[in-house]
Amino acid sequence: MQQQQIEATALRVFEAEYIMAKNSGCDTVQAMESARCALIEALGVLKGLKTQENKEVKKRWLVPKNGTTAQAIELCDLYKATFPRFSQPEMPLNPVFLKRLTEAASVGMDVWKKRFELVRKSDFLMGKAGKFQASLHWLIQPGNIVKLESGGYP
Repeated sequence: MQQQQIEATALRVFEAEYIMAKNSGCDTVQAMESARCALIEALGVLKGLKTQENKEVKKRWLVPKNGTTAQAIELCDLYKATFPRFSQPEMPLNPVFLKRLTEAASVGMDVWKKRFELVRKSDFLMGKAGKFQASLHWLIQPGNIVKLESGGYP
Protein backbone atom coordinates (compact mmCIF):
# COMPACT_ATOMS: atom_id res chain seq x y z
CA MET A 1 0.00 0.00 0.00
CA GLN A 2 1.38 3.42 -0.91
CA GLN A 3 2.07 6.03 1.78
CA GLN A 4 -0.74 8.33 0.55
CA GLN A 5 -3.29 5.50 0.71
CA ILE A 6 -2.13 4.57 4.21
CA GLU A 7 -2.44 8.16 5.42
CA ALA A 8 -5.88 8.63 3.82
CA THR A 9 -7.21 5.40 5.34
CA ALA A 10 -5.77 6.22 8.76
CA LEU A 11 -7.36 9.68 8.63
CA ARG A 12 -10.77 8.14 7.85
CA VAL A 13 -10.36 5.79 10.84
CA PHE A 14 -9.46 8.76 13.07
CA GLU A 15 -12.47 10.80 11.90
CA ALA A 16 -14.90 7.88 12.28
CA GLU A 17 -13.70 7.05 15.79
CA TYR A 18 -13.88 10.71 16.84
CA ILE A 19 -17.46 11.04 15.58
CA MET A 20 -18.52 7.78 17.29
CA ALA A 21 -16.97 8.88 20.59
CA LYS A 22 -18.60 12.32 20.45
CA ASN A 23 -21.98 10.76 19.61
CA SER A 24 -21.66 8.42 22.59
CA GLY A 25 -21.45 11.42 24.94
CA CYS A 26 -17.70 11.80 25.39
CA ASP A 27 -16.20 15.23 25.77
CA THR A 28 -13.74 16.50 23.15
CA VAL A 29 -10.62 15.37 25.03
CA GLN A 30 -11.93 11.83 25.50
CA ALA A 31 -13.06 11.66 21.88
CA MET A 32 -9.63 12.82 20.68
CA GLU A 33 -7.92 10.19 22.88
CA SER A 34 -10.14 7.46 21.50
CA ALA A 35 -9.56 8.63 17.93
CA ARG A 36 -5.81 8.84 18.50
CA CYS A 37 -5.76 5.25 19.83
CA ALA A 38 -7.68 4.09 16.76
CA LEU A 39 -5.30 6.00 14.48
CA ILE A 40 -2.21 4.41 16.00
CA GLU A 41 -3.78 0.97 15.78
CA ALA A 42 -4.78 1.55 12.14
CA LEU A 43 -1.32 2.79 11.18
CA GLY A 44 0.23 -0.27 12.77
CA VAL A 45 -2.06 -2.59 10.84
CA LEU A 46 -1.79 -0.71 7.57
CA LYS A 47 1.99 -0.55 7.67
CA GLY A 48 2.20 -4.18 8.76
CA LEU A 49 4.16 -3.50 11.91
CA LYS A 50 5.13 -6.46 14.03
CA THR A 51 3.26 -6.76 17.33
CA GLN A 52 6.17 -5.56 19.52
CA GLU A 53 6.89 -2.61 17.22
CA ASN A 54 3.20 -1.72 17.26
CA LYS A 55 3.20 -1.71 21.08
CA GLU A 56 6.22 0.60 21.11
CA VAL A 57 4.52 2.98 18.65
CA LYS A 58 1.40 3.03 20.84
CA LYS A 59 3.38 3.74 24.00
CA ARG A 60 5.20 6.62 22.32
CA TRP A 61 2.02 8.23 21.01
CA LEU A 62 -0.43 7.45 23.78
CA VAL A 63 1.30 9.40 26.56
CA PRO A 64 -0.34 12.83 26.74
CA LYS A 65 1.22 15.78 28.51
CA ASN A 66 -1.01 15.47 31.58
CA GLY A 67 -0.11 11.78 32.04
CA THR A 68 -3.64 10.62 32.93
CA THR A 69 -4.02 8.29 29.98
CA ALA A 70 -0.51 7.00 30.65
CA GLN A 71 -1.67 6.01 34.16
CA ALA A 72 -4.65 4.16 32.71
CA ILE A 73 -2.43 2.27 30.28
CA GLU A 74 0.01 1.51 33.11
CA LEU A 75 -2.89 0.03 35.11
CA CYS A 76 -3.88 -2.09 32.09
CA ASP A 77 -0.30 -3.30 31.73
CA LEU A 78 -0.12 -4.15 35.46
CA TYR A 79 -3.38 -6.11 35.18
CA LYS A 80 -2.10 -7.98 32.11
CA ALA A 81 1.16 -8.86 33.86
CA THR A 82 -0.58 -9.97 37.06
CA PHE A 83 -3.42 -11.93 35.42
CA PRO A 84 -2.16 -13.07 31.99
CA ARG A 85 -4.83 -15.81 31.70
CA PHE A 86 -7.75 -13.44 32.35
CA SER A 87 -9.70 -11.59 29.68
CA GLN A 88 -7.70 -8.48 28.75
CA PRO A 89 -8.83 -4.97 27.73
CA GLU A 90 -8.35 -4.38 24.02
CA MET A 91 -6.65 -1.36 22.51
CA PRO A 92 -7.83 1.18 21.71
CA LEU A 93 -9.72 1.56 24.96
CA ASN A 94 -13.39 2.48 24.86
CA PRO A 95 -13.62 6.19 25.84
CA VAL A 96 -16.03 5.52 28.72
CA PHE A 97 -13.84 2.69 30.04
CA LEU A 98 -10.76 4.90 29.59
CA LYS A 99 -12.36 7.61 31.73
CA ARG A 100 -13.21 5.12 34.51
CA LEU A 101 -9.79 3.53 34.25
CA THR A 102 -8.06 6.92 34.49
CA GLU A 103 -10.05 7.75 37.63
CA ALA A 104 -9.24 4.35 39.13
CA ALA A 105 -5.54 4.64 38.27
CA SER A 106 -5.25 8.00 40.02
CA VAL A 107 -4.84 6.26 43.41
CA GLY A 108 -1.47 4.92 42.25
CA MET A 109 -0.02 1.61 41.13
CA ASP A 110 1.04 0.58 44.66
CA VAL A 111 -2.61 0.58 45.74
CA TRP A 112 -3.54 -1.50 42.70
CA LYS A 113 -0.73 -3.98 43.37
CA LYS A 114 -2.21 -4.53 46.83
CA ARG A 115 -5.71 -4.91 45.38
CA PHE A 116 -4.47 -7.39 42.80
CA GLU A 117 -2.82 -9.36 45.61
CA LEU A 118 -6.22 -9.55 47.35
CA VAL A 119 -7.72 -10.84 44.10
CA ARG A 120 -5.00 -13.50 43.84
CA LYS A 121 -5.92 -14.73 47.34
CA SER A 122 -9.60 -15.19 46.43
CA ASP A 123 -10.58 -18.49 44.82
CA PHE A 124 -13.82 -16.90 43.63
CA LEU A 125 -12.17 -13.92 41.91
CA MET A 126 -9.47 -16.14 40.40
CA GLY A 127 -12.08 -18.39 38.81
CA LYS A 128 -11.24 -21.44 40.92
CA ALA A 129 -14.74 -21.63 42.45
CA GLY A 130 -16.63 -21.28 39.17
CA LYS A 131 -16.47 -19.58 35.80
CA PHE A 132 -16.28 -15.97 37.07
CA GLN A 133 -12.94 -14.16 36.94
CA ALA A 134 -12.32 -10.60 38.09
CA SER A 135 -11.90 -8.59 34.87
CA LEU A 136 -10.38 -5.15 34.96
CA HIS A 137 -13.78 -3.74 33.95
CA TRP A 138 -15.28 -5.41 37.02
CA LEU A 139 -12.43 -4.49 39.38
CA ILE A 140 -12.60 -0.74 38.78
CA GLN A 141 -16.25 -0.53 39.87
CA PRO A 142 -16.30 1.37 43.22
CA GLY A 143 -18.65 -1.10 44.92
CA ASN A 144 -16.46 -4.02 43.96
CA ILE A 145 -13.33 -2.26 45.23
CA VAL A 146 -14.97 -1.60 48.61
CA LYS A 147 -16.09 -5.22 48.95
CA LEU A 148 -12.65 -6.48 47.87
CA GLU A 149 -10.81 -4.30 50.37
CA SER A 150 -13.22 -5.20 53.20
CA GLY A 151 -12.58 -8.91 52.72
CA GLY A 152 -15.86 -9.71 51.00
CA TYR A 153 -14.27 -12.15 48.56
CA PRO A 154 -12.57 -14.97 50.49
